[in-house]
Amino acid sequence: MTERDNFAASIEQALQASAADETEILAFRTDSGLTRVANSQIHQNVTERNSAISVRAIVDSRIGTASTNRPDPEAITATVAAATANAKISPRIDEWPGLPTCPKTIDDQTAASTSNCTPVQRAELVKEALAVANDAGLTMAGALSTGTSEVYVGNNHGPVSVSATSEIDFNTVLIGEDSSGYAAWIGRDVVAIQMADLAHVAAKKAKLGHQPSDLEPGAYTVILEPAAVADLLSFLGYLGLGALSVQEQRSFMTGKFKEQLLSPLISLWDDATDPRTLGAPFDYEGVPKEKVVFFDRGTATNVVYDTRTAAREGKRSTGHALPAPNVHGPLPLNLFLDTGETSLDNMVAGAKRAIYVTRFHYTNIEEPMRAVLTGMTRDGTFLVENGQVSRGLKNLRFTQSILDALSGVVALGDEGVLVDAFLGACHCPALMIENFNFTGISG
Repeated sequence: MTERDNFAASIEQALQASAADETEILAFRTDSGLTRVANSQIHQNVTERNSAISVRAIVDSRIGTASTNRPDPEAITATVAAATANAKISPRIDEWPGLPTCPKTIDDQTAASTSNCTPVQRAELVKEALAVANDAGLTMAGALSTGTSEVYVGNNHGPVSVSATSEIDFNTVLIGEDSSGYAAWIGRDVVAIQMADLAHVAAKKAKLGHQPSDLEPGAYTVILEPAAVADLLSFLGYLGLGALSVQEQRSFMTGKFKEQLLSPLISLWDDATDPRTLGAPFDYEGVPKEKVVFFDRGTATNVVYDTRTAAREGKRSTGHALPAPNVHGPLPLNLFLDTGETSLDNMVAGAKRAIYVTRFHYTNIEEPMRAVLTGMTRDGTFLVENGQVSRGLKNLRFTQSILDALSGVVALGDEGVLVDAFLGACHCPALMIENFNFTGISG
């Protein structure tokens, strides 16, 4: 038996030995390495191996939880006993639907080149980006991480499912005297990353942004790179695309299904099974994940469910449960925004006057029901005039409803990019939006 098989067997044994009416065990195991850069030098190289085991026990419709980071069978069994004891002194849940019965899923999406990537190999990759920064006279900061993560979930109604995936995550900021440029990439296989190309993107932005100027606040046409788009979409999912927010009447989707809420250009869905994204094919209750369409050409269609929210409406879970206990309900972690027909270069070429935004920073929620956010641009903000980038701009603060922004979309990029977002991963293109509201200069 493999190490994964042995660990899954330990979970199975603990489930069989549980004295609770129902028991669920969710476990994570990670093996990752991180190389961090500051002032154009590698200053940190760390490796981490960790486990996290969470138990949910149900006794007479009372729920108790307990957790540990010890992966040995004795610790898992003791954690089950602790969760069972906690359940006995917890309040009764009148609407408890029971834990789901799920099929066994064994999923391996690991790439050996990533899982086995050494500190020396990461340093060699970073060296490629550093060479670009040095040639451009810029200072590099950033981080490169590689590793493997495993998810195990099962309950006493069925077998333990296992998913393993490898991931590489790189982000960098190249810094000049008064400007900076950003680039990032996430994926499954370290062989696919093009470090020098990413560094050239960041260097070009840092150079273009030299001597940034002020711009009066107001409503402008914007061209948002995928990193900025992913930030908006991720907050949209968090605020209103889960069933619990609709049931509690705090979602912009409440009472709006089948209505045209966004531009007809916008089709948005969640699909963890798409090979272009990262993640397990089942949720944290073990339910297989389904593709869920939220907006079909701008029309509101659906939200995601877990077992508990689905039972309230006589529906079945779409496979979007978060780790228990949680107060957020089900949420989408693998968003996709459909692409269009306009390249990013053509967006710029077709703009008479627009603000080009690389990414947003320090984004916060202002008004949940209208999905109003406030935040700042960062690491590459430019003024576009007559089809060309004319000058760099000082970073701007925005205050904007995501719904209004996605209603004002006039062009979508023809290529989607996977972005590490606030909420999971988001695959999306660039967007061109009219009347995006900037409220000040952030420096």
